[in-house]
Amino acid sequence: ICHHSGSGIPDYPWGEPGALGIMELESGLWTKRTVAHFIMGGIFERFPDLKFVMTEMGGLGWAVELCTNMDFSVAQIRGNNRTRTMFADDTVRNLSLTPSEYMQRNVFHGASVLADYDAENRYKLGVGHVMWGTDYPHESCSTPQSLEALRWTFSDIPHEECVKILGKNCADVFHFDFDALSALNIGPLVSDVRHPLHGRETSEAERRLQATGTGDSSIRPFEGGKLLTRLG
Repeated sequence: ICHHSGSGIPDYPWGEPGALGIMELESGLWTKRTVAHFIMGGIFERFPDLKFVMTEMGGLGWAVELCTNMDFSVAQIRGNNRTRTMFADDTVRNLSLTPSEYMQRNVFHGASVLADYDAENRYKLGVGHVMWGTDYPHESCSTPQSLEALRWTFSDIPHEECVKILGKNCADVFHFDFDALSALNIGPLVSDVRHPLHGRETSEAERRLQATGTGDSSIRPFEGGKLLTRLG
């Protein structure tokens, strides 16, 4: 199952003031809610081989945070917390794994323009469950500077992990012939991305990241999709 960011949005009162802006603000919330329902509602317990792909949710940090919250909630519900245990039912009580373990087993992440400071989260979700994407054609995409984007994030990531995240994981999930596709030489080689970005742009991006602690695309050391609006 592939679940795109914004899927599951309810019927907003579109004629009311601010409805469109609120919908845009909350669009990712409904997608996170869906995967939480699959985990805590016992779907992955009943269908252990089901593959659930989250696409265009940005990076990985949101999934790690969601796992932390679900793990805590389930532990409290199933524990001896006098208040929380009121919310337990047989489905939650009978889960054989923690929410984090379901996430690691069943959920795959289409990580649009994965940032270098977010890449460490791959170990918490599983290297074999992360798939890099360009987010084209949005302004936040990496195109036409995808190689720069890859160098920003993957220059110091082990070769085998690069192979997985930049192609093999996707081939495995969707049952593509990875060897046949590799022979076509589509896209850059891993060796092409093993050169870190240097210079003023990277230093400025790092400075802004340290100052703000945020992960928005404005601090990236490349312009990406912003160039498309000028080139178009």
